[in-house]
Amino acid sequence: MEIFAQRLKWLRESHALTQKDVADRLGVSQPYYGKFEKATGQPNLETLVQLPKIFHESLDFICGVELLDSYGKYLLEQYCDLRYRTEEARRKIKDSLELLESTNLESSLERKIDLIVEKKASLNRLNEKLKSVHDSITSYMIHIPGLSTITEFAEQEYLDRMYKEYLENRKDKNLD
Repeated sequence: MEIFAQRLKWLRESHALTQKDVADRLGVSQPYYGKFEKATGQPNLETLVQLPKIFHESLDFICGVELLDSYGKYLLEQYCDLRYRTEEARRKIKDSLELLESTNLESSLERKIDLIVEKKASLNRLNEKLKSVHDSITSYMIHIPGLSTITEFAEQEYLDRMYKEYLENRKDKNLD
């Protein structure tokens, strides 16, 4: 119940709404709505199902079943996509280096070196973007009620677990 109250207040404030604004949209009194945010009262089912429409978030997030709201999920998807692309770029550089070692060094050595330099520059750009998105999602996560006490280790563990799910989904959809 506490997480529900915290998230309800957080969502209301992030949408720049007053308790009266939300109460009016729900068709209830402000004191009745205020009890939800104080965790001293619970909405009935009819009121509860209206909350996602007002805040544009899933009921699972509002109730604390899901950890991330829609923006957090967007950042997570960006993180996973960039992490995947970064790992692919690393693999291609490794393959290029192996190819360079296994072939005749005399034939188009300059082209091979240029290719590796180009791929390393691309990898550096991806690493910078990945770090930026990683920093964005981790700094965003601390503002979500119910996640503010999460440790840095647990954050990274969560991101790693979500990335593994991302890879499994790619594999299931034959995207690789």
